[in-house]
Amino acid sequence: MSTILVPLDGSPLAEQALPHACRLARASGSSLHLVRAALPVADPDAGTTSRSSVQHAETYLGNVRDRLRTEGYAVNISSLYSDPVPGILLAARVNGASLIVMSTHGRTGLRRMVLGSVTERLVQDCHLPVLVVNNDSCSVAPEGRYQHILVPLDGSICAEAALTTIIAMQLEHDAHLLLLRSVPPLGGAAGGYASGAYVQPDLLDEDQQRLEAGQYLDLIAARYLHGQRFQTRVVAEYAAKAILDAIAESQVDLVVLATHARHGIDRFAHTSVAGHVLHHTGTPVLVVHGTDTDAESPPLRAEPSREERFSDDCLFV
Repeated sequence: MSTILVPLDGSPLAEQALPHACRLARASGSSLHLVRAALPVADPDAGTTSRSSVQHAETYLGNVRDRLRTEGYAVNISSLYSDPVPGILLAARVNGASLIVMSTHGRTGLRRMVLGSVTERLVQDCHLPVLVVNNDSCSVAPEGRYQHILVPLDGSICAEAALTTIIAMQLEHDAHLLLLRSVPPLGGAAGGYASGAYVQPDLLDEDQQRLEAGQYLDLIAARYLHGQRFQTRVVAEYAAKAILDAIAESQVDLVVLATHARHGIDRFAHTSVAGHVLHHTGTPVLVVHGTDTDAESPPLRAEPSREERFSDDCLFV
């Protein structure tokens, strides 16, 4: 990791992303790049007003930069003369950012924010990992590390991007990882919809599904987690609820969730797994955009299991 981009808007709520960004910067040796949008004013005399807006943004960012530099961080700043989303995406590209860390203003995750908000649009449109923090998240010490990381997996190569990202960001050191796999519960909405995903009729008994899911998690752990502390868990539950239950039950302080590379306005709907989790948790969520065609990570078996062929419930966004 080289540069962590942190969008700010001048509010204390937005600055709640900073401890998380500082924690990751210290762990990885990365620099921080702070950005703030200075929106143009639609007025014939907007020149002076717009310049004033940019100057205000630069003054604010400069003060935050100076404070962080006294704490030992490498920090740069940019004020953006644009709408927030395209400006942030451009700043990430120009500055070679490898991660965006930003706060939401929702009381619980994104659930009180309208679709199309800055955070939600960035999670949709940015190809970089995005760490979403909200004002319900516990405060963190910059020198500390995440202690309990939840990694939901669905049996796809795409979902494994969560683990490769964890390793690349060195998050696994001194952390306990919980690898979670859900299987559709028997008798639940067979042949219908559950949490926004179509569920095929049950084709395997629950014991067989759990056995195959557990074997999959063991193989994944052997592949990625050499010498690391981890636990595997298989639950008969729909994916979004399984994730939220695990957050509540296991003192999770970070969720790393890979999404499938899909396009269109509905790919981050409230009813998708990642969208549902972000709307209903106060725990920081690192959203990673995976791909189903990752040649560097071969499948664990030549043919998919019956569970993977016939159940779509565990697939993420």
